[in-house]
Amino acid sequence: MVERYSLYHVKTLCYNDVQGVLEWLGGPGGNFTFTHTEDTVQVLNRFIGLHNLNKVVVMGIDEDPVVEGKDHIVVHTKRKSVPTIRNCTSDSIILFLVVKCNAIAPYTQELYTLIRDAHNIVKNTHTSLFPKFETCPVQQLEVATSQQAYPVIDGFLPSSYSTTEPRMPLVAVDSFGRRYEPLECTVSSDTNPWSLYAGISIPTDPTCDIDIEKLVTTPGKVLGRGGFGVAVPINKHQVVKTNLFPEMVNWSLPFIDREAVHVMERALVSLQEFMWRIDERRIVPMVELDTLRGLEHLRSKAIQHRDFTFRNVLVCHQPNRKPVPFTFKISDFGTACNFTTPDQPRGNHTNMAPEVLWCWTSSTGSDIFSWFCVMWELHSGFPLFPFKKGKLGYCRKTYAESLSNLLGVYSPENTDSFELEYMKAINARVLHAKYKDSRPTVHRIQANLDRMGAN
Repeated sequence: MVERYSLYHVKTLCYNDVQGVLEWLGGPGGNFTFTHTEDTVQVLNRFIGLHNLNKVVVMGIDEDPVVEGKDHIVVHTKRKSVPTIRNCTSDSIILFLVVKCNAIAPYTQELYTLIRDAHNIVKNTHTSLFPKFETCPVQQLEVATSQQAYPVIDGFLPSSYSTTEPRMPLVAVDSFGRRYEPLECTVSSDTNPWSLYAGISIPTDPTCDIDIEKLVTTPGKVLGRGGFGVAVPINKHQVVKTNLFPEMVNWSLPFIDREAVHVMERALVSLQEFMWRIDERRIVPMVELDTLRGLEHLRSKAIQHRDFTFRNVLVCHQPNRKPVPFTFKISDFGTACNFTTPDQPRGNHTNMAPEVLWCWTSSTGSDIFSWFCVMWELHSGFPLFPFKKGKLGYCRKTYAESLSNLLGVYSPENTDSFELEYMKAINARVLHAKYKDSRPTVHRIQANLDRMGAN
């Protein structure tokens, strides 16, 4: 419901906490009274009618919400049948605010001017923009490790985990052909490998009086929203990303009005839109350099991003940088982790590494694969692996076929895994039968990439 209707979860109360709901709605007041034996929903509906609160709606968890023209939504989960012992503490009232999110981010004239001026600089520069980069010799693969029948993954085992004990693999190669080769974390022993802020001093009292609820419900203030958070500006250079479910996280820093938030630098635009607006591919080496530095930093902290794509690279203003005043930064760590995990596919479906597509163990190297796919498309204007089937848009089988055609397939020890629903969805058994005996060498893959790039 939160995803579909752009709602912000304020708090969850016990079903019989009528007073808490009324205080959130701005009451009670005047002559309004109620008894503790009255049903919560009946009291709320009576209060709403008495005070003509037309922008408030009370609904059951299974009902389709009427969001149009509303700003407060009260959702109840009361049992339909009365329990033997009348106790409502396990039933809930969930309070939501309707997020006033524009269809597009509110851009400024300053942004348009910056991108226009950068376009003119690149267009009017007839010499090399990056002479050192363009004169670097191409590195040849002198000795390359031949591809194996199973993926060899750099693995990071968790140093600590708040919900389960760290587990060591019992075997070097599991039944699906996944081989574990643990790689020691490169962070020092006195830092916290779970935090991007390891080694960085943070204010001891990062609180302020910003009203997050007011910002997310003010038209034009919301820069954007994702599956778990809403981003709003707090000044010209900073934004706050507040969690849509503030009671479901356990972030330690910082807090604004007891709500977990991230205070971040305000970016100008996403890489995808920036490249469309500037319409100059000659600056791609800047994007390569910045994003590789970012991925190198993440690897030093043993962190996988797991969703590297166009929309998750943001463009920020850096006035003194040449030839154009921008820097490119990796964002959106909603699916990031600092340990290897065989998991459901994460991230963008159009640049998944083979081990991710096939639900095998991923690693920081999987981010480099996604990075290469993004850079390929920036240079060529076309995706490295075709993924569309006619007019249907993204097709998982088409992407899996394109990936297997270039890189080959892995051979699981137990072919029964091909009967899993996900494996059927990517046509795994057919792909394995087609490509299992023609797994290309690294040099052959490079030659194919060279040919594709030339075309």
